[in-house]
Amino acid sequence: MLLSMDKRDYEQELGILQPLLRLNPMNAVQERAGLSKASTPCLYPTYRAVDYEWIASHWLPSLGLTQYNTNFRQCCVDGRVLEHLSKKELSTSLGMVESSHRNSLQ
Repeated sequence: MLLSMDKRDYEQELGILQPLLRLNPMNAVQERAGLSKASTPCLYPTYRAVDYEWIASHWLPSLGLTQYNTNFRQCCVDGRVLEHLSKKELSTSLGMVESSHRNSLQ
């Protein structure tokens, strides 16, 4: 059932209103079903298992981007979500308007 749900269903049926919060369960379901690009082998497969607290507390500071800690925590941006973020989502949903900051992250 989750596999057949679209963004609107996640919002209406599950009450997940914020777009980035929908990314994690949607990607996990697609990955599990083998329908996601994340299901293909990658150089660093363990990054998908990194939780959002570690991203905000350790990884962002290591990039010099501590000003985004709160936004990343509020949106629960973990390793799986990071893989799917677009520059537009970084800018609009996470407040990362500086292109140099988005480039550092990507």
